[in-house]
Amino acid sequence: MSPVLELSATDGRWLRSIRTRSAIIDAWLELIDEGDLSPTAKGVADRAGIGLRTVFQHFSDMNSLHLAGGQEMVARMLPTMMHVPADRPLAERIELVATSRGQTFEQITLLRRACERQEWLSDDIHDLISDWERIGQTSTMRIFEAELNLTQEQTRDTFALALDGVLCWSNWNQLRQRRKLTINESQAVIRLTLETLLG
Repeated sequence: MSPVLELSATDGRWLRSIRTRSAIIDAWLELIDEGDLSPTAKGVADRAGIGLRTVFQHFSDMNSLHLAGGQEMVARMLPTMMHVPADRPLAERIELVATSRGQTFEQITLLRRACERQEWLSDDIHDLISDWERIGQTSTMRIFEAELNLTQEQTRDTFALALDGVLCWSNWNQLRQRRKLTINESQAVIRLTLETLLG
């Protein structure tokens, strides 16, 4: 075989492998989005239209697929998250962040619940959740940096934790799942809490 044909064949196999791996991740995410928080390998294979063995040719176990699915969701979500400028008036920032966090949390809720079911079985998934939390915390500190800087130094860390607690997914889940509030009601609670903390 000529070097050109050999390279083409290799590239073709590589591209098929990439497409198959992506199809497996997409299938896993689709099942999660439909409410199956613990998809089986067979379920993923059936959804992707591939054999069961193919799943495990690409992923060593379901935890590694779970991790890849979580990372893919983060990669998809980050570009779509609303950027809240830190130089806008406080009332506007509160409105924007309450709206944007609500939208983001609604999109990731089922995946987040699936991850929390698995995080004690996988250090990698536990670390993935921690990474999500750090992204949210960093964003919150940037948006309200001016108000944090006005806080007395001895209470600044506590104040920052209070803000992060209001704007984390766990609080959203508490409002939506445990308190059975609507999206608008949950956003209103977050908005009022921020106004009280920052006003």
